[in-house]
Amino acid sequence: MSSTFEASYTASRCIDSVVSDVSISGVCRSNDEANPYLRIDLGADLNVAWVQIYNRIGCCQERLGYFKLWLESASGVRTQCASGTCGGSSCPGPFMLSCVGSARYVEVLLPGSNRILNLREVYVFAASHPPSPPPPPLPPQLP
Repeated sequence: MSSTFEASYTASRCIDSVVSDVSISGVCRSNDEANPYLRIDLGADLNVAWVQIYNRIGCCQERLGYFKLWLESASGVRTQCASGTCGGSSCPGPFMLSCVGSARYVEVLLPGSNRILNLREVYVFAASHPPSPPPPPLPPQLP
């Protein structure tokens, strides 16, 4: 991640496979900066097909705004594979984006100045079609 706002908002919060934690403790967050990014190391060049982004829940969802997805090979070749926009204050996602290529690194980039990267989760898939979306949360139980 380009920076970390506080120790409890580390990049690992966005790649821990936990989307059910909708509290603020379940998100990663950068400082307010130019071009913040979250870079995921896949360990080796792998065939990527889809990237799924879960925005934070609650306030500040508009921070995601316009974003770009980049793939980078172990040899350093970078390719933009997708982009998207979260327009407004209610866009939690998930956003499923086709992002096809071979990459060791997958990067979510928020271009521009005075941006804050503040996400809940990012998944990278190597499937030929997108996975099924998660089921909606259960309604609260009445006593």
